[in-house]
Amino acid sequence: MTATKTKNAERKIRKKICFILEGKSDEVILSHIFKSMFPETDYNIVFSVANGYSSLLSKVRPIIDNVPEETKILVVYDSDTTNPRVAEEKMDLTKYLINYKMYQDRLGVFSFDPSIETIFPEGNLVRHKGDVDYLVKAVDANFNSIKDQTTIKQMAQFIQA
Repeated sequence: MTATKTKNAERKIRKKICFILEGKSDEVILSHIFKSMFPETDYNIVFSVANGYSSLLSKVRPIIDNVPEETKILVVYDSDTTNPRVAEEKMDLTKYLINYKMYQDRLGVFSFDPSIETIFPEGNLVRHKGDVDYLVKAVDANFNSIKDQTTIKQMAQFIQA
């Protein structure tokens, strides 16, 4: 066996993960969390950032059609409500609009109620949405509690399944 073939045989196949997110702050927060939880040596994680909920919905189908079938796709949005019934209705609508049942083996849909900025122990960080440095520092300072947050745990389980 040649050196190149040996090197290729020893190269580990990385699991492909694609996040489709509503906005830039979501990317800053989730990329920092998940790149810490899932090492680059084992996972190839990419992010597609939309410009709001409607834009997020329009990105899903083209991504599904253009990434390898083994890629796990996570659609992540803010429910924008504290009402559990309204949040559930938005989840049902989202799944319907992206044809979730057809792709449920590789497509996960997750929402943060009311927004991703509320996962931090010190409360809602919406006022810091555009401040990348602040958000990264907040993730670092609160990583252990954030990774145990319900939606983050569900997303991690989906990735590992």
